[in-house]
Amino acid sequence: MSAKFDAPPPPSQDLLAAVGQMKPVRTRSRWGAFVAVLAFAVMVPAYTLLRGPLRRDLGDLPPAWVAAGAALWALGFVLSLAAALVPARGDVLPSGARASRVSLLAMGALILFVGLGPASVPGVSLHPADAGMTLLQSLVHCGKYVLMVGGLALLASLCVGCCRSGAGGSARRSGRRAERWAAWRCTSSVRSPRRRTCCSDTSAG
Repeated sequence: MSAKFDAPPPPSQDLLAAVGQMKPVRTRSRWGAFVAVLAFAVMVPAYTLLRGPLRRDLGDLPPAWVAAGAALWALGFVLSLAAALVPARGDVLPSGARASRVSLLAMGALILFVGLGPASVPGVSLHPADAGMTLLQSLVHCGKYVLMVGGLALLASLCVGCCRSGAGGSARRSGRRAERWAAWRCTSSVRSPRRRTCCSDTSAG
């Protein structure tokens, strides 16, 4: 039996005027958070370079080595930060897996550069023994802030990935529970005419 419905009333003139005045809303940029954090993060090394003492052998080091080191550190920081804060086109949240991969690759490249390509000037460069430190102590002293910030960024990216995968896993588990419940109802419908009717209605839907 088909039901008859009355035609909906026409929209009012006020509603038509309000709809006609609507304008597209500018969506949030994917790069907003990245640019804000990058601008704030650049202040710390800029202040350190301007106010703190530089290496006493900086003028005697090979310019190519200094430029390569500065470019590698800057590129590793920018790429890691972008991977952790900028979502892919069409996504809402950044990819935790991508941020983890980029951060690990950047940290690995920096470790290789520092370990395999050090530069020093005999008689001018300061060695750990001159400051009464071991090599490990000097590494911790020079890189503790980098390791701390990098570890926090990596942990944040991993937490984002865990939250996304956890939400997806919860949805999949809910779907599987619903499927098992429907299958149990269909299986037990042999003993109950009422359940048989519900099962047929569910299958038809």
